[in-house]
Amino acid sequence: MTVANLPTLPPFNFYEDGKPKGYSVDYMKLVGEYLGIKIEFISDKSWDEYLLMLKNNEIDLIPHVAVSKEREKYLAFTNFNHIEYNTGIAINKNSTIKSMKDLNNKVISVTNSTFLHNYLKNKFPKYTLLLTSSTEKSIETLSLGESNAVIGSLPTLNYYIQRNWLSNIKTISVDDFGTSFKTNLPMAVSKENEILKSILEKVNLAIPYSEINKLKQKWMSVTSFEYLNDDINSEEIEYLKTKKNIKICVLPNWLPFEQIDENGKHKGIGADIMKIISKYIDKPIELIPTKEWAESLQNIKDRKCDVLPVVMDVPSRRIAINFTKPYVEEPFVIATTMDKFFIKDSTSLNNKKVGIVRNYAFIEVLKDKNPSVEIVDVSDTKEGLERVRSGELFGYIDTMPTIGYAIQKYSMLDLKIAGKLEFDIELSIGSRSDEPILNTIMQKALDSISLEHKRTIIGKWIEIKVLQAFDYTILWQITAIFLIIVLAVLYKNRTVILLNNELTKAKEEREEQQKMVNKYVPILSTDTKGIITDVNESYCNATGFSKKELIGSTHSIMRHPDMKHEVFEDIWNTINKDQIWSGEIKNLKKNKTNIIFNVNIEPIFKNNIKIGYRSISEDITDKKRIEELSVTDKLTGLYNRLKLDELMIIKIEEFRRYNVNFSIILLDVDNFKSVNDTYGHDVGDYVLQTIAKTLRTHIRITDIIGRWGGEEFLIICNNTNLDNSKILAENIRKIVENIKFDKVGTKTISLGLSEFQKDDDVKSIFKRADDALYEAKTTGKNKVCTL
Repeated sequence: MTVANLPTLPPFNFYEDGKPKGYSVDYMKLVGEYLGIKIEFISDKSWDEYLLMLKNNEIDLIPHVAVSKEREKYLAFTNFNHIEYNTGIAINKNSTIKSMKDLNNKVISVTNSTFLHNYLKNKFPKYTLLLTSSTEKSIETLSLGESNAVIGSLPTLNYYIQRNWLSNIKTISVDDFGTSFKTNLPMAVSKENEILKSILEKVNLAIPYSEINKLKQKWMSVTSFEYLNDDINSEEIEYLKTKKNIKICVLPNWLPFEQIDENGKHKGIGADIMKIISKYIDKPIELIPTKEWAESLQNIKDRKCDVLPVVMDVPSRRIAINFTKPYVEEPFVIATTMDKFFIKDSTSLNNKKVGIVRNYAFIEVLKDKNPSVEIVDVSDTKEGLERVRSGELFGYIDTMPTIGYAIQKYSMLDLKIAGKLEFDIELSIGSRSDEPILNTIMQKALDSISLEHKRTIIGKWIEIKVLQAFDYTILWQITAIFLIIVLAVLYKNRTVILLNNELTKAKEEREEQQKMVNKYVPILSTDTKGIITDVNESYCNATGFSKKELIGSTHSIMRHPDMKHEVFEDIWNTINKDQIWSGEIKNLKKNKTNIIFNVNIEPIFKNNIKIGYRSISEDITDKKRIEELSVTDKLTGLYNRLKLDELMIIKIEEFRRYNVNFSIILLDVDNFKSVNDTYGHDVGDYVLQTIAKTLRTHIRITDIIGRWGGEEFLIICNNTNLDNSKILAENIRKIVENIKFDKVGTKTISLGLSEFQKDDDVKSIFKRADDALYEAKTTGKNKVCTL
């Protein structure tokens, strides 16, 4: 990934002593470690040049850019601010200056042609300004007595004061500056590079607060609590200093809102919100595991945990828990079997058995509204839906996202959302009532998250991923009854009108559900021969094809050349048996870029006759891209060293368990340094890419190849002894020797081989291969040696 490195923006991003330095530089190196990719910093350019390069896709990223309407036309900004800093004023240590008013008739030094320069010129036109080329020069004027104050970025002022040991200068803030002292700078990528923007946002959430804090302490000389958001007051800071961490209890199985997964990790909307809050308050979050919601509620009453990330505010809980304002609002719905009629509201549930998760706050609300409903406690959503399927319960009540998620996850496609009740769930953060200051801090942390960022988090988890086809059978049954009633008993016209209103309302509810599915879930239908008969809006938006272009075509219109014939054979073999096929399919969008779907394909029946197939898809392109970046060498497209280490462990396990032998070939490009020194790194990269492509083309499909580092490559020869791997190595050596590289001419490679033995481990086999390579390099090069 190529990143802009500015000449002078300390302590964030600057070039000094021949190296990129600063908080942003170290942060991007950390991002590179998380993604398993190399970060290349581009230096020696002006700010305008960087913006133009980003616009033209000549660099990938500028880590800190102020948002403006003009820039939004060609740049995409992350939903988090990479840099946040206050404007400060530097003055002599003995100075009595405390306000902008005190600077009247004084000399103020400021960097020329900056936002602050223009602001001071317009806001304080009578003040004397001394313009300089940089903040460092402004500080110099103050230390020499040429100015009385310097106005600039507070971290930058502190950086130069400390670096130059200017003990006679201090920094202050003033209240009458007239504009917000705070500057927020998100990261920026090209408008066309939304995938990178998404990756950066996900990595930022993944990096622990402790890692970020170390960088802030290193570059901005701040303690943990000095860098807290300005909204946190001194009393709250003192409270946080007494807390080693914030303990949370959660609802263990309630996705998409929250869950404790099989690895004991907190997931869902609540987890993502708490990650941001952790960074805001600069405190780690400790999960206290529980098996059910009742245990979590009891824990906060017993003060074994401090916070519930996702909780509903009801009167009975207010003795033990304080609540923030709601940050999620979703409707309650009821799931039933397909044969049940539309449920208009809670009055339709008189004397019916419905399941609700044990200790849900909604039990209180529903009992108060309709005491005749027979409520049955269930442990979680899955149990509730299973008891509906078995006929034990009439229905199961929960939020629409929770039921939609569970129906898809557990393939309960014989269930439906039969109606939306008159209640909405409003979810807040709950905190222990004996420490009310914690609730204030939680509210401030929530308020610091932008509405757009909250929508991104909630949208990531809340997607209705279950097909709700309109049940015309029920509609026609009701219509038939309606006609009979009209013909037989016209005098009951009022009753008929009421029934018709119910039917219209049911149809509108179904259409509303269908619109949601149509907008967010890609669905495609075909006949029994694979001819596309229908696609919805979401599928067209995802692929870029219009409905007209797809209907009448086959899947070949978007088939990706990487997809093997065997995959489609497996699909047809499965669905021809009237079974559901699930798996990943890579397609080509209309613009020839890749899109990867997680697909479920099922047969469609009408009157017990199969009339075609329906695919319900989920776009997982971003997810696969992140996976690919983490295991792929950016320059050559081969596996990186991290992936090779993982595959070596697998090969060793296969050898020990199944006695499948293998050999490795470690090869190095001879005299490669001279290529970079003579022709430059661009030509060097071209040579490595050409050799990588050649190696990939001439190894067997069962072999594994990757870039080991620099100009070294590694080939793992599966089920191959030393003699046979030597034949492959000699073949590769001759092929590379005969390549004619532009500018460079010919190049050769040296190869070291070793076969895995019974007493070997990773270190020992690599040691022999490395020794063999060393022998090849020191005895003439362009040869194969074995050990």
